[in-house]
Order: sequence, then C-alpha cells, then structure tokens
Amino acid sequence: MNFEADPLIALIDSRATTSFIHPQIVEKFHFPTITLDTPCTIHMLDRTTTRAGKCWKKVHLEFICEQKHNSSDFLVSNIGQHKVILGGNWLKEYNPTINWATQVIQFTDNIANIASEEEVVDNPLEGVPSQYHAYTKVFDKEEFTKLPPHQSYDIRIELIDEEMHMNSPLYSMTDAESIALNEWLGKELAARKIQPSRSSISSPVMFIPKKDGSRCLVVDYQKLNANTKKSVYPFPHPDDLMSKLRGAKIFSARNMQWGYNNLRVAEEDVPKTAFCTKYGLFETKVMPFGLTKAPAYFQHWVNSNFHDVMTSLYNDASTILDVLLSTKTILYSLILLSTTGSKPDTHLMVVDEVKRAGWLASCG
Repeated sequence: MNFEADPLIALIDSRATTSFIHPQIVEKFHFPTITLDTPCTIHMLDRTTTRAGKCWKKVHLEFICEQKHNSSDFLVSNIGQHKVILGGNWLKEYNPTINWATQVIQFTDNIANIASEEEVVDNPLEGVPSQYHAYTKVFDKEEFTKLPPHQSYDIRIELIDEEMHMNSPLYSMTDAESIALNEWLGKELAARKIQPSRSSISSPVMFIPKKDGSRCLVVDYQKLNANTKKSVYPFPHPDDLMSKLRGAKIFSARNMQWGYNNLRVAEEDVPKTAFCTKYGLFETKVMPFGLTKAPAYFQHWVNSNFHDVMTSLYNDASTILDVLLSTKTILYSLILLSTTGSKPDTHLMVVDEVKRAGWLASCG
C-alpha cells in the first residue's frame, strides 16, 4: 500500500475485527488523528489485552493498494513489528480476491460496478438548463479535483529578508471548528493539494464567516506577506470594464471551479506556505487565498487563458475571481461557456441583471 509516494508493507489479518496503524507511522506522515468518543480495549486471540492499554485515537486514510484507491479507518495502536494491519472492516468493504499461491490481491470488476452504481447521481444535470447540457464537462467537479500541472504562472514568494523569523502560534478553535479542520485536512491530503511540512516558516489558520452563514477556513499569512516582495502586475480598471457592458442585453456570470487552486506554488516556494494546526504542520502545493501576490498572479492567469476568447467576441469583460461575460445573443454565451470551468450552484446562466463584486449591471 502507498501513502503519498512511500510504499508500506501491510499485514492482512482476517481475524482482526478492524484495521490498525502504528503510532510511529502516524507521526512520520503527520496524519491527523480523531479522538474516539469512547476509548476501546484491544483483545488478543487468547483474550488478553495489549500492553499499550486502551486505544484513544483513530485515523481516516486514503491510500493505494494494488493500483486501487482505498479509504478506511485505522485504530492507532502499538502493533509491534507491523506498521499497518488491514483487518475485517477493510476486507468486508472491498472484498478482495487473494491468490495465496502468487500472493497477488485483485479487486473484481463486480466491486467496481457496485461502487459506480452507488455513486451515480439520480440527475447529474439537475440545476443546469437544457441548452447547457452539451457543456456539462465544465460543471464537473471531478475534472477540477486533480492537482493542476506546473505552469509559467506558478506563484513565487520572494522574501525581503531571508533571515526574518516567521513562526506564528496556533489560534484557538471550538470543537466544531476542530472537526471541520480535521475533515478539510483529510480531503486536501487525499487530493495531494497539501502535504506534511518540515518548514521553519508557519502561519496560523482560522475560520471566518461567509455571507451564507457557513464558515471558511483561511490561513493568516500576515507575517509572511509583510516580508514578501510585492507584484506590480496591473488590474483592469472598473470603469473600463463597465464601459464594455454598454448595450448588452444578456449577462452570464460564473465562479471558476476552485479559483486560486487552479495555479500551483513554485516548487522551491512551497515550504513558505506552511501553516500550523493542532494536527500538525502542512504546506500547500496550490495557490491559497491570503498570499499578497495571489491576486496579481491569478489576474495574469485569467488574462492569458481568456485572451483569445475576449478578443474574438465583442463586449466582453474578464474580471478577477469571477468571469463576468456579457453578450448580445445567447449563442455567444454558449460559446463562452464551453471555454470555462464553472460551479453550477453559483453560476448565473442567462439573466438580464447581474451583481458581482459590488457592481450591478443590467440591460435597463
């Protein structure tokens, strides 16, 4: 089995009712742990208990076993010479076929078919108008959960003073926020967008309220930003953008899938993005919100990627974070849609009025 790029030999034990992982492995990979509501006692075959006593924590891990993606819960316990034990819970969920003669594990097509059927959404096009069904790929979240490739737009973090101390203490969190943080770390680690860090730089994390009442996790990069050389890349003037909307009758506004996360952090600068949590120190491989140069790099990426579209169609405006597109016919709106990745839940398809970033544009 593989965690990140490191392979581990796991013991498959059909007699074990659940799966286990050694605390040394948890510490090595900085896996976030979950405290059990009720600690459990581990019994051996002879009904004696382990010397380690009660088990208080577990981890939920995404890993690769024989080229198949797996996810499972593991109790954290000193399991002697073994690093990982795959027990009854994993065997029941994935039901692998084991060839004892060749020592090969196979996952049958039947299992894959069942999993696919369970994941099928009753109506994957729900919320998307029929005239947009030909462009559903741009609404597909799966297309945008992959780690983006390195590009010339990779954000670079150039420090003013290389010797400056930039290590911040943890911010306190409620129990609910801690649970949300742990879940977020698990998802981002599985997507390979973040990774454990040994950086000497660290910034704290916190939750801030959003307009819809939910809370958003952000990294407080104030210290890092104060010691970062600024970018002078120009932004479009609001008056120029608004002037391009004159005479427009139809508007289409959409949020890009994952926004800043479409860009990577330059390899050598990844350690500078490190953030500290109660579950360990991590660093991000995709551009996060909060970096002082992020808006400039994202505007450069937007300008470059949509240059051909914007110059081939008249009366269009490209704005940072959101892409606000105005056209005089629905046809142009459809053409533009085919070139961008959008969120269907925040996408205004074809309307005669749109509000974005404090602006109100209408055909009136």
